[in-house]
Amino acid sequence: MPAAAKKNIRHDVNPVIICTGFHRSATSLVAQILHSGGLHMGNRLIGSHLSNPDGHFEDVELVTLNDALLRQNGTDWRFHDEVPLSCNEQGLASLQAYIARRDATHRKTGWGVKDPRVSLFLPEWAQLLGDRGRYVLVIRHWAASMQSLLNRHSRIVVEHGLAVSGDREIHRSFWTQPGLAARMWIAYCSRVLDFAQRQPDRVLMLPQPLLMNGFEPNGWINEHWGTDLAAPPEGVIKPELLNDQLDDRLLNLVTPALRGTLNRLWDQLLKIASKQLKFHLSDPQLEVKWYKGEEPLLQRACRKVEQYCAREAGDLPGESPAVQSSQNDTFTLNNFADQMQRCRQTDPVALARVVNWIRDQAPDAEAIWQAYGNFALRQGMYETAEHAFLQAVAVAPRQALSWFKLGQVYERVGRYGRAEVHYQQALSLDADKPGWLLALAALKAAHGDFEAAVSLLDRDIESRARPSIVRMWVGFMMELGRHEAAAERVKALAELHADQAPTWNHLLALLALPANAREARSQMNGRLRDEVQVTDLPAVLAQTVGTVDSPAAFRDLTWRMLKQWKEIYPEAEVRRVFS
Repeated sequence: MPAAAKKNIRHDVNPVIICTGFHRSATSLVAQILHSGGLHMGNRLIGSHLSNPDGHFEDVELVTLNDALLRQNGTDWRFHDEVPLSCNEQGLASLQAYIARRDATHRKTGWGVKDPRVSLFLPEWAQLLGDRGRYVLVIRHWAASMQSLLNRHSRIVVEHGLAVSGDREIHRSFWTQPGLAARMWIAYCSRVLDFAQRQPDRVLMLPQPLLMNGFEPNGWINEHWGTDLAAPPEGVIKPELLNDQLDDRLLNLVTPALRGTLNRLWDQLLKIASKQLKFHLSDPQLEVKWYKGEEPLLQRACRKVEQYCAREAGDLPGESPAVQSSQNDTFTLNNFADQMQRCRQTDPVALARVVNWIRDQAPDAEAIWQAYGNFALRQGMYETAEHAFLQAVAVAPRQALSWFKLGQVYERVGRYGRAEVHYQQALSLDADKPGWLLALAALKAAHGDFEAAVSLLDRDIESRARPSIVRMWVGFMMELGRHEAAAERVKALAELHADQAPTWNHLLALLALPANAREARSQMNGRLRDEVQVTDLPAVLAQTVGTVDSPAAFRDLTWRMLKQWKEIYPEAEVRRVFS
């Protein structure tokens, strides 16, 4: 054992190994290797998913704790230095209590954790663990991480289809906030770099390309940190999954100045890794390969979206339907909702006229205020939407829809407590609408409280087996690693409700992950084909990208959705519908 390792490692206990790095950097693979080598990674590990078929290897309790720490700072896992980040005494006490619980069963043998969010709180872990802490910091080129992140979230956007509720806006935010993924990478990796510079003897800086090309971390950890981890079984590392050929459209999503910051930070991370692992910075494994994607289909799809939006906005491009109506007096109680559905512009003068018309002609019409609120919500005018839905609630306090819409507004602006209250009120007024329950459960899960989300859906499934509710419940059960229990429940539902056989078969295929990842994806694609006809794709695309302001982000999301659709539908049909 090297002298440095002998000096720093206490022999009465094995180290605590922290595995972290930015999202989509192969931290799950490293955690899987540590787990397969005998390191205890948590008492309740998050299960597999289509985006991570082998599992996440994250302890549910720690993920919940980290989400709470971020929430206390007014942010979430998409943190990009938009707010100051700190861990107060209460947060430190929560981390200390978590460490104590893990120590109670595995202090002598050692234990580990994995969560990308830990990158944001490394000094706190070092303070609490002292010389017991060892840190595997997985790094991946910023563009490769961005591409993987955008691919994952474009897939989720596609899975939403025509639905606009739930967490769809979280996934769309990578395009509605251009540069978000890049700024996230900087926020996470700058903290990784700072920590590695301060704690060089306790860190393994591991580039993802080396890992995918055969570097075995357990052997290095055994040699340098005095552990006794077994080598991972054959097949854990899948080099065929290494896909770091990068679409050059990514370059248009970041400004030159931001790109310079990204490249400088990546170079600094690599220098530390190269010194530690004895590789040259010109190693071909680290080469960044760019390619130019296919353009004709993208160009046709963009034109199709523009045509669709223009048609929906009316026959006079450039003139707001709101202005038109105020001048020609064409609003009526019967056509107002349709007019607002077609409206795409947000001219303040025009909108003031709309409000004046409502107050003069329909101050007590709940549906009118709802239509105006829906328009404002689509346009991201959240204060206006809040005012409109509050008016609707005042007019008809026993109607659930306006309460639900207020919940959506508050969720969009980060007022999660108020969002929860309003979703619950909508449910209390009308428990038959699955959308209310799905939104509430998604809100709880988005903040790490999967247990509460599962409990909410459980109660509904006991009384009726609605496919949309069961689908979300299965997803949360998979996040909690309870695949077997979920499969037994779905099998029981399949016996009771044979008319929903395609839904149950799809869910059972998902629960068979990771053994049947290909079959699970095929089942998911089949469900999407059933829910959204190929002829509806232009409308879905327009609804999704029509309010993305950045031209580069507009084209990027359009292209990624097209790529997903070419996997789901026959490619010739996708090309034809956008011709």
